[in-house]
Amino acid sequence: MADAINTNDELTVDQLREQLAQANADKAKLAAEAAKQKNRIDELCKNEGNLKKALREKQTAEEQEAAAKQEREEAEKQRVSNLEKELYIMKATNRYMGLGFGDQSEALATYEHDGDMDAWTDAVTKHLTGYKAQLEEAIRAEYAAKMPTPSSGNSSTVDYSAVIADAQAKGDTLAVARAIREQAQANGFKIHEH
Repeated sequence: MADAINTNDELTVDQLREQLAQANADKAKLAAEAAKQKNRIDELCKNEGNLKKALREKQTAEEQEAAAKQEREEAEKQRVSNLEKELYIMKATNRYMGLGFGDQSEALATYEHDGDMDAWTDAVTKHLTGYKAQLEEAIRAEYAAKMPTPSSGNSSTVDYSAVIADAQAKGDTLAVARAIREQAQANGFKIHEH
C-alpha cells in the first residue's frame, strides 16, 4: 500500500479519493482479521477450561487427592519462601539499625534481599552523607562544650583539665601539649620557646 501512495503535489482529487478508499479497505480487512484472531483465542481458552473440567471429572479419587496434595505443597513452599524473606529482612533490618541507619534500615534490608544494589547504594550514600555532617556537628559541639570560657579581665584561672583528659584518653600527645600550653598562657604564664 505504501508504494501506491503518491506524495507528489500534483495529485488530483480523484487520485486522493482512490487512495483514501484503498486505505479504508485495508483498515477494514485488518480489523476483520483481528476479530477472527480474537474469536479464535477466546475459543481456545474456552476449550482449555472445558478440558480441565473434564479432566477433573474423570480423575479418580486418588488422582484428585494427588493433585490437591501438589497444590498444598506448592502453597506451603510459597508460605515458607515468604517467611524466609520476612526473617531475612528482619535480621538485616536489625543489623542496619545497629549500624545507625534508623528509619532506612528496613528499606535497605529489602533492597539487599531483592538484589536491588543500585537502590541500596543510593540509600547508603545518602545516609552516609547526612551522617557525616551530623557527626562533624556533634564533634564541634562537644569540643565547644569542653572548651573553657576565656577570662574577661578578672583574676580567675582558666581550667583546661577536661580538654587535657580527653586528649590523654585518645592518646593524642600533641593535643595534650597544646591544651597545657593554652592553659598556661591563658592563666598568665609565659612560655619560652626555643
